[in-house]
Amino acid sequence: MKKRNQILYLAIALILFIVMDRNLWMEDRAKRLFLWESGTGLGDPISYDYDFKIHGSEITFEKEKDSLDWPEIAENRKHKFYFVGCYFGNLYMYDKTRKKMVLYIEK
Repeated sequence: MKKRNQILYLAIALILFIVMDRNLWMEDRAKRLFLWESGTGLGDPISYDYDFKIHGSEITFEKEKDSLDWPEIAENRKHKFYFVGCYFGNLYMYDKTRKKMVLYIEK
């Protein structure tokens, strides 16, 4: 019974840490310059405040790319994106339209 309680306390502490990290520090880690690695191309490089904003769990792209020079990127930025996280210098997003993960790495 004692071992079970320890595991339960550890699981609760881990969940609390993940929730606190997501709400307090995650957005600060995303305020960097990122280069495209895989998934939907959204421009290269992208940066917080200049290209995108995080609103809760949604990522919205503020500035539109020129549709004449970059038609595919301009179209991709209109998709809906879910902010998965920013861990170890990697920015993870989920493209809800294409149902694919997007990975950007810190420059």
